Amino acid sequence: MMRLPCGTLESHLSALLDDALPGSARERLSAHSLTCRHCTRALADLRLARDLVRRQARVGAPAGDLAQRLVAIGATGAGAEGAGDPLAGLRRRRPVMAGPAPRVGALLVLVTLALVTGVGWVAAPQPGTEVADPGRARVDYAGSAAAAVLGSVATAAALSAPSGSLALRRDAAGATEIPSLPVVPGRPLTAGEVAVLVQRSDQSTTEVHRGHWQVQALTGAGLLEAAVVVAGRPGQGTELRVRDGAGGEVSASFVAAGDRWDPHAVAEFAGQVVGHRGQVVVGRAAVVLQADGVGEVVRRWWLDETTGVLLRTETRVAGVLVEAAGYTDLDLAASAPEFLSHLEPSLTRLAAEPMSTSAALSLDQHGWFCRQQVAGLDLVAARGDQQDQPDRLHLTYADAAQQVVVLQQPGSLPEHLPGFVHDPVADVWVRSGWPTVITWQSGATVFSVVGVAPSPVLSEVVDSLPHQARAGGTLLDRVRSGWERVGGLVFG
Repeated sequence: MMRLPCGTLESHLSALLDDALPGSARERLSAHSLTCRHCTRALADLRLARDLVRRQARVGAPAGDLAQRLVAIGATGAGAEGAGDPLAGLRRRRPVMAGPAPRVGALLVLVTLALVTGVGWVAAPQPGTEVADPGRARVDYAGSAAAAVLGSVATAAALSAPSGSLALRRDAAGATEIPSLPVVPGRPLTAGEVAVLVQRSDQSTTEVHRGHWQVQALTGAGLLEAAVVVAGRPGQGTELRVRDGAGGEVSASFVAAGDRWDPHAVAEFAGQVVGHRGQVVVGRAAVVLQADGVGEVVRRWWLDETTGVLLRTETRVAGVLVEAAGYTDLDLAASAPEFLSHLEPSLTRLAAEPMSTSAALSLDQHGWFCRQQVAGLDLVAARGDQQDQPDRLHLTYADAAQQVVVLQQPGSLPEHLPGFVHDPVADVWVRSGWPTVITWQSGATVFSVVGVAPSPVLSEVVDSLPHQARAGGTLLDRVRSGWERVGGLVFG
């Protein structure tokens, strides 16, 4: 028996409708169904099906009573002419209304069933194509990382590089470690000072700058490294060229100039971090900001004290430095060409249309999953390929220190996913690394969760999302999903 998105078995709802549940279970499920839209709709569908069956039973006479009815009719009409002939009454009486009634009732039932089936079939989402590369979810994650307050477009460019193109390094013993940058005690910053500095960092594209940004990420296979050549010019934007371990260029992108961070988001961020002056990065005076997130995640940012340019970032999970990125050299007085190469903006090509969080939350009534919070992380951004009825939904859940992206799209997963390991217990596919990608199919939808976070946090996010049986593509599957969408449009 199918489970509803809330986890309730349909068989339990059927038993509730038939008054067949024990007292305590009946009370719990009755109270739950009053507030659960999924159970309310399922109960309504079950009542409709039961009523149709009962009406059909009343319209069509039971076969076992046919002989008795014929004998009774014959006995009623028996007289001098028809004595001993049980069918004489039938031959003498011409039915006026009794004959057509069963046929009309049966026709109404057939029309009703055809209407219910037709509406469900038409309203159902179109079957999706095979999602052969859910690993592209990391590119969407890169776009979200770049859009976050103090998000590094250079690190996002490395994340967006083709999978397998970055250098992987181990030492002789097979161990890996990322060198950290010590924090020097310095004068604390107020929340107002932090907000001013962060806002200045957002506007740092007005500064001419050139340098090499190095990314190091700890994965299960070893230490992943990438180098990004950064060139920025006032009024234009920033050019990013990712190079592999041999120095060859593997990708190039361009981020246009302009404010990326909402002032309200900056003010909220400033209230969640602590800052200290007195730091030095690549020979420049800097301040360090630190935020503690859920799941033992600690994030640090070093910003140039004068210009606000982001100089370095570090991410620690459970005390282990898992990601570090920053300039190995930086020239803020460099001359720049009159025009930069306007390359494809690859960091945003999958971003689609931004939507408000309230609009995204309303999609939960139309067959999509969208909650205000999962695993202690708040919904901070949402995008879709369309505003009203998207075919692909991108949700970002975050706190000041970390973020997790949840992607939803119609379709099906192939039998095997290269680079992924199947977890038979949870029935999900996992690709560990930078970032971790977890994907699975629920009904006719493919979910992907992407993030640099502790396993318990990612597991809690995954557990909070739907895990329905894979849609079999039958008529009943499609009609059911269609009426779920209709119910969302009517009652949502």
